[in-house]
Amino acid sequence: MPEKINIIISDWQILFREGIHYTISSEEDLVVIGETLNEDELLHMIMKQKPNLVIANIGKENFSGLEVFKQVKRELPSVNFIITLDIYDEKNVYTLLKNGVNAFICKDNTPDEVIKVIRAAGNGLFPIATVLLKPVIAEMVIHEFEKFLSVDLFLEKYMAPLNQTEVNLLKTVSRNEKLNDEGRPVIEIAQCLESIRNKLVANSHHYEIFFTARSQIQAVSSPDDLSNRFVTIEDFNEFRIRIENQIRQIQKTIEMTLKPANQ
Repeated sequence: MPEKINIIISDWQILFREGIHYTISSEEDLVVIGETLNEDELLHMIMKQKPNLVIANIGKENFSGLEVFKQVKRELPSVNFIITLDIYDEKNVYTLLKNGVNAFICKDNTPDEVIKVIRAAGNGLFPIATVLLKPVIAEMVIHEFEKFLSVDLFLEKYMAPLNQTEVNLLKTVSRNEKLNDEGRPVIEIAQCLESIRNKLVANSHHYEIFFTARSQIQAVSSPDDLSNRFVTIEDFNEFRIRIENQIRQIQKTIEMTLKPANQ
């Protein structure tokens, strides 16, 4: 008997949430251990019950609840996530992809499709990688990697570049050409998609950390307490030492958090 996948379901539409529950109720390896309809309850339930999988529509507008996913992954990285979408939207799907979500399901997916995605994501796989085979998303990824590798010399060593095979695959997809014209095995294509997804998620994470840290450096460089009065040499020296200490601490945090792409 396969190992059971413990699941928490969160969706503000009660009928859809119950529909998901009913769909998986006959599957012996899928067990619903909790249901909720808002983000606060969801976060508390995840931290308490530590499920294998969360199925959630986290935020009705602008994906504000994506922060719930990010917080959970920081504290419980083994928890897998499926996001439910009211309608398919490539911009939102791309946001989920680069943030590391395992999968998504739309509310018009068939029960068999839902079960297949749940089982894969619950076992730690990333069905979402297949969206890289959509021309618009492939084009987004190409531009994203161009952005990653042109940002900052300090950041460059932490960014994983695409290899030529991955670039060729994305360009082929973006031109809406057939991948199998070159006779590549399906498993090889799947491995390539997973590699691109892994690099995209890691680079996006490093990019976010770097710019958060840089904004902190800029913030400590403009103190309010010195802006409205005459600055003495003593004031300036104290301010300079304080900034240097904070910058060293921020840079140390970056070095400890980021890992060079070749490691």
